[in-house]
Amino acid sequence: MKDYTKYLKWPQTNYNDIICLLDAYRHAYWSWHGIYEQKFLKEFCKYTNAKYGIMTTSGTAAIEASLAAINIKEGDEVIVPAITWITTATIVSHMGAIPVIVDVDKDTLCISPKAIEQAINRKTKAIIIVHIYSSVCEIDKIVKIAKENNISIIEDCAQAHGAKYKGNHVGTFGDIGIFSFQQSKLITAGEGGICITNNLELAKRIEKYTHVGDFFEKDCEILENNLKCKKYVLTEFQSAILYSQLMRFTNELNLRAKNAEIIKDILQDVDAISIQNKGENTTTQTFYILPLLLNFQFLKPLINRNIIIDSLRENGIPVGIGIGTTIYNHRLWNIEKTKYVKKEIIYADDIAKNRLISIFHPLLLMKEHNVREMANTIKKIILSFSK
Repeated sequence: MKDYTKYLKWPQTNYNDIICLLDAYRHAYWSWHGIYEQKFLKEFCKYTNAKYGIMTTSGTAAIEASLAAINIKEGDEVIVPAITWITTATIVSHMGAIPVIVDVDKDTLCISPKAIEQAINRKTKAIIIVHIYSSVCEIDKIVKIAKENNISIIEDCAQAHGAKYKGNHVGTFGDIGIFSFQQSKLITAGEGGICITNNLELAKRIEKYTHVGDFFEKDCEILENNLKCKKYVLTEFQSAILYSQLMRFTNELNLRAKNAEIIKDILQDVDAISIQNKGENTTTQTFYILPLLLNFQFLKPLINRNIIIDSLRENGIPVGIGIGTTIYNHRLWNIEKTKYVKKEIIYADDIAKNRLISIFHPLLLMKEHNVREMANTIKKIILSFSK
């Protein structure tokens, strides 16, 4: 039996990481607009075609700073998707606002534009859209809805480094885009985050919020009274690792895409499995995970996801379940029922709890023959459970 678990090692390191870390150590300026932070910011903004970038300690901190920058206040409502990591929503609550949880599209698993439109009222001040797993939201429809209702968009791109919509990098369509560099992410420093924006005033407010009132142009502006600043700065060691990883990221992105297409091709005639739809206008797809969706009408009676996952793992394939649940059912969800709103959910619960099986992105960096072996094993197992 082939054991693919050994290929799960992440992050993968190389000699250039060590060179950058040693260089950061030797120049002995380890925080707050250091050399590697500035190098990474310049290259990441160039990569995403954003005018401004501000580093933070995490993707969660980046969302918090973004909400502060657009002046989210107590009692405001912020629309979020039912399938995402919980802090997309909990940070809204922690700032005194109300997360309004809406359903996802059944094919892309991203937030549903129709559900957004139905949830908007006079209290709605923002939408946090999440480009989830390996798909991109229907950005054009969401931007149109936001403009018509004068509400802000924060793009949560924590799982979408490298993804493009109509040729443009995600994170640049809304008012602010945020990325995470947490341990599991496609670019990682263990922890870390970034806000990107093309709006100078928002960039100023984010920088002041995350850097104790400091602003990168050192213009000594008076800090407005309602901006309660934090210290969410990244170290030079993290920035050095991120800079090194960004230099090889395109090659990794292309390899993941190539191997994902091999898997899709091998599984395309297996009726009991669908692949997450990448989104109609997605021109570059990123693969935080490759999600397989079970179609139970083609499976034998009494077969469920756990049975299939157990069989895959017994055959050496270390599949997962993605986030595994909708946010309000997550074991770490601790927001009082009176502090959030859950709209009608038709698809999200069933997808998250019953149908989704995930292939984690390091497996997409394997050699082609390993990818083919793994995909053919998956196909064989799924067919054994099919009608």
